[in-house]
Amino acid sequence: MNEILNANIFFFVTTIAVVIFVILGIIALYYLILILKNAKDVSQRIEKGSEMIGEDIIELRKNVKTEGFRLVYFITFISNLFKKSRIIKKNKS
Repeated sequence: MNEILNANIFFFVTTIAVVIFVILGIIALYYLILILKNAKDVSQRIEKGSEMIGEDIIELRKNVKTEGFRLVYFITFISNLFKKSRIIKKNKS
């Protein structure tokens, strides 16, 4: 009789432990999904930013090809980059 009681206690404790681990696993997966969604949003922002920089570099190259290298175009290019970054920061707020 004592062995059957010990077996029942063992299975009861094991069942509780498994349920607790499953609940903790579900919570961990939920937070992992949130982190992955956030990483996806960050990568999309980086992609949009790199596209904007690429377009600006193409514009700079066109100006250099047509007008030759002038310091005015380079300064305008740099100032436009800062203006775009300020606009992006304002839109986030």
